[in-house]
Amino acid sequence: MVIIAPFDICINLQFLKILVLGLGYVGTANAVLLAQHNDVVCYDLNQDRIQQINSKISPIEDREVSEYLAEKKLSLKGVDQFPSSKQFDFVVIATPTNYDPDTNYFDTSSVESCIKQLDQINSKATVIIRSTLPVGFVEGIQNKYPKQEIIFVPEFLREGRALHDTPFGQQKLTKLTLDRGCEHMVPVQ
Repeated sequence: MVIIAPFDICINLQFLKILVLGLGYVGTANAVLLAQHNDVVCYDLNQDRIQQINSKISPIEDREVSEYLAEKKLSLKGVDQFPSSKQFDFVVIATPTNYDPDTNYFDTSSVESCIKQLDQINSKATVIIRSTLPVGFVEGIQNKYPKQEIIFVPEFLREGRALHDTPFGQQKLTKLTLDRGCEHMVPVQ
């Protein structure tokens, strides 16, 4: 099943295990927000970002993220290797997809690599892609990895305001029923 959510949403996934792949603005903001009520594990190729998360230091320039890491009780940890555990309910992919003006295309290789690694460990987690993607990408990758449930939720975050913008998108999703019949996504009040 392919689900494309046209607007930024805030998700509150109560008491779930969530893996966040990528600790740039989008991944860090999502990880911090979700770690308030869920067990969140983060992975990034940049080991400095992992160390910063584990030291409760923001890897991005964002005052609110820094405050949350320093002051809030979060269930958040960074790991230095791609998790081999398939015990996650959701995986948030927030890796870079840099635009190349010469080819007029986004480099989606980091997103594809994450999905391939999840498929190799037989992950049953619902994959939520928060990276910028070209039209048709999700349908193509879903066809390539039919066992993975993939949802695309575009990101609309400003640098320095990522944590603030995550729950205050243009429109919020109230409920999303997945193929498995589970209702997991509701807005944070």
